[in-house]
Amino acid sequence: MSTTIMVTSVAELNQALSQVTGGETILLAAGNYGKLSLNGKQFSSNVTIKSADPNASASFSEVHLNGASNVTFDTIKFDYTYSSGDYHFQNKFSVTNSSNITFQNSNFDGDFASGTGTSADGTGYGTGLMISGSNNIDVINTEFSKWWKGAIALNSDGVSFTGNDVHSIRSDGLVFDNVDNILVENNYIHDFGGAAGAGDHRDMIQVQRANGSGSDNITIRNNVFDMGNGDYTQTIWFGGDGKDLSDPNVIHHNVLIEGNVIYNGHLHGISVYGADGITITKNSVLHVDEKTQTGGIEIPLIFVSNGSSNVAITQNITSQILGHSGQPDWNVGNNVLIKPTEYDQHFTYQATAQTDGYNQYVVIPGSPADLANAGSDLANSITGPYIDWLKNNGYTVISAPSQPNTGTSQPNIGVNPPDTGTSQPDTGTSQPDTGETQTGTETSPPATEQPQTEVEATPPATEQPQTEAEATPPATEQPQTEAEATP
Repeated sequence: MSTTIMVTSVAELNQALSQVTGGETILLAAGNYGKLSLNGKQFSSNVTIKSADPNASASFSEVHLNGASNVTFDTIKFDYTYSSGDYHFQNKFSVTNSSNITFQNSNFDGDFASGTGTSADGTGYGTGLMISGSNNIDVINTEFSKWWKGAIALNSDGVSFTGNDVHSIRSDGLVFDNVDNILVENNYIHDFGGAAGAGDHRDMIQVQRANGSGSDNITIRNNVFDMGNGDYTQTIWFGGDGKDLSDPNVIHHNVLIEGNVIYNGHLHGISVYGADGITITKNSVLHVDEKTQTGGIEIPLIFVSNGSSNVAITQNITSQILGHSGQPDWNVGNNVLIKPTEYDQHFTYQATAQTDGYNQYVVIPGSPADLANAGSDLANSITGPYIDWLKNNGYTVISAPSQPNTGTSQPNIGVNPPDTGTSQPDTGTSQPDTGETQTGTETSPPATEQPQTEVEATPPATEQPQTEAEATPPATEQPQTEAEATP
């Protein structure tokens, strides 16, 4: 029989932690418990630290686990408050050299900088959660908001993010570097925004190899990524990080990107460099109006570098697929390519959360996407677990097909018949400024690669995304510096 310990103060919490051995639940009365350090706490079975009242969460201003095992935090608020002199990469919540750690039903609540006298004022600061050298780390049904970066995982094995709400992030949402067995599933990742002039670069999910090693067994499945009322972002980005991709040590292996919905205003919808064993299937990669950039670089696409091997790209909806040029170990088929100006021919714009810019394009029965069974099932109905999640969290979902006025620019769904010409959407001649000095040689999909042509809503094209204009740095992500990744 498990033991429950009720705690009402920091002193009582410290006493409880000194006594538990495994299997206990520590219930915290509402209040701030300050800084918690669990160094070398290796319990024989799971110890749960939980708010006694989920409607009155206990909170910590700082938590560090080092050499710990078998700990679950449940309905806890991890509450960061900006202080003068904090670094933008400050991390107050970390898991290091630990195992079997779970965060669930919780809130990593960041803060906005103030008084810096720079453009960072009023924007998210710090890193929500830093994971390093650890294994079996689960983050479930938890909110991350108001951070520079939501969460970073380095040199770890078995890291999963499922059912989380990640939003109001200034730079990257979820970052992985040299992490095997990654699961990112059923998350809502949306509404990112940078600090003007601060050189921020935004990726909703980034898988790096900056530490000199690739990652293996990566699943990114059934997530909704929505630019909403925020700024454009690269959505799912596996960059080169300045590494020699002929080096087998830096290659990623076994990548599954499946069933995701992407509503964004940046060319890099799903971009994967240097991987062996890639499946990209049944994703909906759709354009919404980008609020500051021009020049046709707003339309997201799917790109896999032509040096990758054992690639399957099937049953996706997107504007273009680049990288396939006859490689014998690539299977590219039953994808449906649709220009944004043709969206009204293929979708009904069916729902929105008025206050959050949520987008939803539902495939019209009998359209090419419907006949190919292409795109994410999450996008094709106003019912189901994701929509229920939206409703349960206070979002307004309307069932009648309409183009609601949210007070912001809506996607251009077009009024003209489909273009029967030969040109694809203008992808422009320059990429958005990533705000970081770049070192890689891969700036954007190479100009010699041809788009997917098998099942198309529009004819094939030869126009390719170009490299950056000289006035802006390349679109390849800067390798993470040690100072930023592990302060």
